[in-house]
Amino acid sequence: YRLQFDIFNLADPYLSVTPLIFDTTQINEPVTVPVTVYNPDNQSLHISSISTTGPFTVTPTGQHTLPPQGSLELSVT
Repeated sequence: YRLQFDIFNLADPYLSVTPLIFDTTQINEPVTVPVTVYNPDNQSLHISSISTTGPFTVTPTGQHTLPPQGSLELSVT
């Protein structure tokens, strides 16, 4: 399964994402894990979409712009 980011920026950006770790869970009991996307660059980072595959959901979705040294908190369930 994947947590996917579609990113574009004329300045060739990069990003840092915290590890996505689900501890042992019960079947059919959803668990939400926070994930932080961090832009360590000195230019804005443009995310055109955020999506998941498999049985996961992520919020927020859609387009986002992270300012230099900025971050975005996601919730993956």
